[in-house]
Amino acid sequence: MKPLWLSFALWLILFSATAQKIAPPLGGQTGLAGGAVIIGISHYKELDSLQFAHRDAAAFAEFLKTQKVPEDNIKLFLNQDATRFAIVDELYNITQTLKKGDRFYFYFGGHGDLEAKIGYQNSLLLLYNSPKKDYFQNNEYLQLSELKTWFEVLTQKGVEVVFIADACHSGGLIGGKEGLTKTQRALQESWQGITKILSSQANEFSLEGKQWGGGRGLFSYHLVNGLAGLADANKDKKVSLQELNKYLSINVVREADPNVQTPVIQGNNKQLLAKIDAASLKKLQADLMRSVPIITEVNLKTKEALMIGELDKTLTDTYEKFKKALEEKRLNTFDNEKDYALLHYRKLAAAKLPQHLLTIMKRNLGAALMERELEVMKDVREKGVGYIAGNADEFLPVIRNLEETMKLLGEAHHFYSYIKARMLILESARLSKMSGQLKKRTESLFIGAQLEPNMVSTYVLLSSYYRDHGKPDSAIYYQEKVVNLLPNQAYAYLNLAASYTRKKYTDVNNQRAPHPKAIEYYEKAIEVEPAFHHSYMALASLYMGNFTTGNYHNYPKAIPYLEKVALLVEQESEKVYQERVRRGLNKFSQEPNWPYNQNDTKLGSPITVYINLYTTYRETGNIPKAQEYLTKLHQKLATVGLISLFLDAATNMSVTQFLSFEKDDTYQHNTLYLLQSALKMASEDLKAVPAKHKPYLTFQYRELLKSLGAVHRTLKNYTEAEKFLQRAIDYPVLTTPLFNERFIWRGFYNNYQNRLIPMTFLIVSTPQQNSTPQYNSYFIDSNVEMTLLKLEQNKSDEALTWVEKAIKNPASKNQNFFETIFSKVENLNKEAYQVLLDKYFPPSSDEKK
Repeated sequence: MKPLWLSFALWLILFSATAQKIAPPLGGQTGLAGGAVIIGISHYKELDSLQFAHRDAAAFAEFLKTQKVPEDNIKLFLNQDATRFAIVDELYNITQTLKKGDRFYFYFGGHGDLEAKIGYQNSLLLLYNSPKKDYFQNNEYLQLSELKTWFEVLTQKGVEVVFIADACHSGGLIGGKEGLTKTQRALQESWQGITKILSSQANEFSLEGKQWGGGRGLFSYHLVNGLAGLADANKDKKVSLQELNKYLSINVVREADPNVQTPVIQGNNKQLLAKIDAASLKKLQADLMRSVPIITEVNLKTKEALMIGELDKTLTDTYEKFKKALEEKRLNTFDNEKDYALLHYRKLAAAKLPQHLLTIMKRNLGAALMERELEVMKDVREKGVGYIAGNADEFLPVIRNLEETMKLLGEAHHFYSYIKARMLILESARLSKMSGQLKKRTESLFIGAQLEPNMVSTYVLLSSYYRDHGKPDSAIYYQEKVVNLLPNQAYAYLNLAASYTRKKYTDVNNQRAPHPKAIEYYEKAIEVEPAFHHSYMALASLYMGNFTTGNYHNYPKAIPYLEKVALLVEQESEKVYQERVRRGLNKFSQEPNWPYNQNDTKLGSPITVYINLYTTYRETGNIPKAQEYLTKLHQKLATVGLISLFLDAATNMSVTQFLSFEKDDTYQHNTLYLLQSALKMASEDLKAVPAKHKPYLTFQYRELLKSLGAVHRTLKNYTEAEKFLQRAIDYPVLTTPLFNERFIWRGFYNNYQNRLIPMTFLIVSTPQQNSTPQYNSYFIDSNVEMTLLKLEQNKSDEALTWVEKAIKNPASKNQNFFETIFSKVENLNKEAYQVLLDKYFPPSSDEKK
């Protein structure tokens, strides 16, 4: 080992030879803090890497700029730039140039250790080129005793020295556990006249993880935030050492839990550390308000071997199983009944495991258990999307994982109320998929909002709930909270605009018209995200009168928005189609959730736009342009060749016919053409489809027959209508349990001049094993269609026969359904019909009274 004086003498020789290359002197300007040397090393040449030490150092450098420290005086050494020669050059330069009243910051984030176990005075801060063995072979380190000497030179000149170290964590190197402990103790030794701010005490491990600033050390994250103004307890626009100490002792200790990390502060409590920059503090507070508190897996910044110690083989094997299960996200029983992380953790918790190891396991397991909630709520929380995808059963594993996290961390943990809030939000989402649960659903959301006031998800779902239930003012109130939290998300403005569309508005002529605020916020959504096609489509629909009762429509204003949507969705659809071609996929190739998946939706996204453009151009009298988009529609369907897209097009044609003011048969003829094309395609597919998909296709084929019957009836082609309806009744649908698909076919009822047009989703509930699929009440029932057909032909007696067949059909046995449908039929024998209702739906004793 070279003595310190010899190292210093060699350095002086080198310095004299390179003096002309040294940077301009620091400080020297009255009223300015002198300068800083900031070191952050995550990636070492030979030593194990840390994760975020370089980001922590860079963040501290950015903070110093707000303190009027000249940028040229802030010397930042990150990773490979952190060499001894460069750093010592700067330290020498500082001792020559700083003056009384200046302040000097020294910040180090990286590994710390000792070479020989001869005492903590030998403790080292390791630089980028430090070797794995024999640190003294190349002098790539800073001895703490050496730094103390540099700092004493400065303090004797009247320079304030602030020494910040996040190296207390870095054991597990040559010095082993003793190196860790002695380095920490050496750092904690009081140096007269020098302010010290250290990340943790001896025998503690410091944390770093993505939950802090997207990837920071826990200590550094709160250090910078506290100095920026969050530690200003007395609101005097300044941060003292005492205020910082209190802030760090609360926030670092709380967020380290269940681990233990306690920062160390030494110096004059009254010392002024920072003057608050108002603009920076305001931005920080806004960012924190809009950030989502999370717990992520953390890195202890130390070698695992140091933590594990000497466990017996059985515990070591269990620990390895725990790590593997955690890595592969096998967390709970529904992931793997016999080999899951929670099981292995419980076994290790029951054994005498080192406490520091058990706490980090607990934390990382809890973080992993919360990941499903983060994924499920991602679009709602981050974008403000107004719904949560999935069914009630799919939310249960997410809720169960949150419950386990609450048990792991305990009620005293600072994150406990947040977990409970998110569990209540998911429970509300689960209830929203079930009937008769409206009160419980809103109660869960209100409790969640109290537990986590700035949670976007709660306000999004409350706004969505009130919007859907005809309470636009309440919807607007909660959606404005969403906009405040997500000011740069198009969905936030889209849903606020949608809430305003529910408010009644009349123009200066006392005529119903789109609400100006709806237009304003749809336009704002476009400003925030110009390629967000939903906003263009919403504005087009607004001008087409789809959201306004009465006769309002302004097709010329709708057309430019529809044209923009067409351009955007064509690009998206073409990308999906070319990807399918590249992968050699056909309609029966396995895709997630076949036959209904998101890519099919993207493939078919131009369909609605083409039909709306066809409609608007027809309404404005531009027949050539209308025909152009009808041709585009047919070309798109023929190119892609998926039955589901033909059905989408047919349904949208029916919707357009219902909404159109012209009310001619053109749309129904187009619907007929599309359904006929789909039927032909289905006939061919039935011969080629894999056996496991045949039940779905046979059911779909029957629904096509029903739809053709309904459209022919609407067109008064009664012979054809009866033929297709009878074929549907006679068609043998396979009763093999369908695979878990909820969206099987799109077909609908809506009433126009006593004609029921297919206009609403047919939703098939997940079938029970070995049972015939059960369908909900609102689908095209062949018997009901036959009834309406006979009534239109003035064959009332035959109509009653079909009514009875419809009522007896288990798939549609719903009294409210029949009462709603047939109350709109004019020439039905009401008395005879009531007899049938009483026969199959006997009145209760209370109703008889």
